[in-house]
Order: sequence, then structure tokens, then C-alpha cells
Amino acid sequence: MKGKLVRCVSAFGLLLASSVSAQACASDLMFTFFLHKNPEAQKANTAILEADENGILVGEQWEKSVGLSLHAWRAQKTEFTIRALQHRMKAASNSTRDIGNAHLFLMREFTWLDLTSGNDGMTVSRTRPRETARMSTGAVGDALLIYTTRRVLDTLLAGEMTLDVAIEKGLITSNCGSQCPGDPFGALAVAMAEPQQKAELGLD
Repeated sequence: MKGKLVRCVSAFGLLLASSVSAQACASDLMFTFFLHKNPEAQKANTAILEADENGILVGEQWEKSVGLSLHAWRAQKTEFTIRALQHRMKAASNSTRDIGNAHLFLMREFTWLDLTSGNDGMTVSRTRPRETARMSTGAVGDALLIYTTRRVLDTLLAGEMTLDVAIEKGLITSNCGSQCPGDPFGALAVAMAEPQQKAELGLD
């Protein structure tokens, strides 16, 4: 019976995640299932809720007065964040070493992003719908996964908080524990490196 329930929830999740709308406005059921399968995401979710209550994150929050649906507003704001993050990654791409790829999950927006690195530098892009569905139901293999939300990234990009502080507060987590080789935040750590860290990362 339990196996059937898990399969049903997984199938429901795949159906939801197959549409663009569902990526931004996922159901409570799918999000709850995702958090259950990804405990590090649950840690970040709890920390983000607390940060929201304490008003330490920058960036606008949706209100009916903005004239857009929550889905459309989140999609628009996420595009702004992606462009800003891409600019930051491009500026840090003067290292030719391959630091590996990662998937970054914006939980409030229910949007997966791909962070890639290589000889051509670092890039960020939206994950393809099929891959989004696969990752949203827990079938991610050994991939590096990073969990946060748009407003946390916006706070970092605005220089209001460092990556180290965000990690310390649990606002950004990953599925890569202490046993994981290399940096548990991959390209994101390089893009958000402070000047004093760039020498250590080979970026100066």
C-alpha cells in the first residue's frame, strides 16, 4: 500500500511539473513530498521562513496591487535574478578549471536552475521541463543540488549578505555533506566569492 502511495504521489508530481505554470506555482502536496525526499531543502525552507519573519531578505514580495498573478510575478522576478546571477558568474569566469555542474532549486518559485562550468566559463539557465519533473520527484542520482529561494540570491547579489553568512544561517544548503569532495556549492560559491576569497579559488 505504501509503495502504491509513493508511486501515485510521484506520478502526480510528474504531471504537475510538466507544465511551466506548475514549476512556479507547485501544489502544497508536491512541495511537501519534495521536502520529505530532500531533508537539506527542508532545512533551507525553515531558515528562509524565519528570515522572512525577521525581515533580513531584500527584494519585493508579491501583493495583489502589482497587477500580475503570483505565478507571472514570480516568473518575471526570477528572470531578473537569473540575468543578475549570469552577469556575476561571467565576471568570475576567468578561471579555466572545471569546477563541476550543479542544480539550484528556487523553492518559493518552484524553479530549477542549471549551473554549469568549464573552459568557456560559467553559466546559469532554467532546467528543461523533463529534467525539472525528474528532479522534483527525487530522482536526481549523484548530482550536486543546492536549495534556496530567489530573495536569498537577490540579497547576496545586492551585497547585503555574504554567501558564508547565508550558509551559516541555513538560507542556502546543498545535498553535499562533509564527505563530498570539493566545494559543496560549486559554481555558486565561485560566483559569490568575496575579493579576499578569490585568491584561494584561483580567480584573481
